[in-house]
This record gives sequence, structure tokens and C-alpha cells, in this order.
Amino acid sequence: MRHLRVVVDERIDAQGEVVRPLDPADAVRAVRHLLEQEVEAIAVCLLNCFVNPAHEQIVKEAILRLAPDLPMSISSE
Repeated sequence: MRHLRVVVDERIDAQGEVVRPLDPADAVRAVRHLLEQEVEAIAVCLLNCFVNPAHEQIVKEAILRLAPDLPMSISSE
């Protein structure tokens, strides 16, 4: 299942500071890629999201917009 892992270009440090902001278009690209693979669910787990879940929320918004009925798991929730 390694081919179903998708990387987004972002970084939040261990203190919760945004080092590299997540471009919402990159989140949309990642979700579209997974939908093209006909996934049955999406799990989102970004580094240090427990300190600052902002980037995971951007990915969640992309999922809700593109596939509102698709089951998802957001690790910060």
C-alpha cells in the first residue's frame, strides 16, 4: 500500500510553529491523486499535528470539498 501514501509540501515544527505553509492547492492535488486510485477512505497524519492541527485541517477541507461522503480519519482529531 506504499503507493497510496501521498506527501504534501509543508512543515510544522515541534513547538507548533509553521516552518513551511501548506498550499491548499497541494492538499487538493494530494486528495485528487488518492481519488484517482479509487481509495475507500483517507487517513491524514502530518508531523507535529498534535501541537498545531492547521495543516491537517486544510487537507480535511480538501477531502470534504472533493469527496464529502468518503470516510476519513484526521489524526489530530
